[in-house]
Amino acid sequence: MHAGIDAVGVHMHLLVWRGSQQSIVDSKGPAQSTSIRFHSQSVSNADGPDSNNSLIFTRIATTTITNATHNLSVIVDQNILSTSPTLLKDLKEYITYTNGVITKHSVEYADLSFDYNQIDSLITTVVRDGDFTAEFTQEINDYLKTELNITYSVAVEVVGAANIDGVILMVAGSDENYVG
Repeated sequence: MHAGIDAVGVHMHLLVWRGSQQSIVDSKGPAQSTSIRFHSQSVSNADGPDSNNSLIFTRIATTTITNATHNLSVIVDQNILSTSPTLLKDLKEYITYTNGVITKHSVEYADLSFDYNQIDSLITTVVRDGDFTAEFTQEINDYLKTELNITYSVAVEVVGAANIDGVILMVAGSDENYVG
């Protein structure tokens, strides 16, 4: 048996011997002769070559795991941490992707780790790695009634570092919904 990995995953070729005849079984359809490597080897079978024999093989898939870490600022909805909405800065976000699909997603706050799916409905991510998220950029555009797509650094220049947190909370609450 020859197994090869191609651009889209695992591709298996199985050379099957029946008596003196050979045939090729390919996991993706008929094999091209250029993609098969033949190895000469004698095979003996205790109950004879024409008996009902079975061959079991396992397909081994290639798994790609990647990890990403981000710095977040989030708004926690009112009545969760206090009676008012709360802007939390410098949280750590950890995401694990397995074959491009998120398989683990957590946010760390005050040395505690939270599963993102359990807190997602309670927060709005405002800033990720120093820039507004697409979600919060849309909130700003809705507030300003224009497609300005302002960046976080420009917003700080316009309103000042001392005022940015209050402005973020004001924009987020302008539709009376701080989260969502």
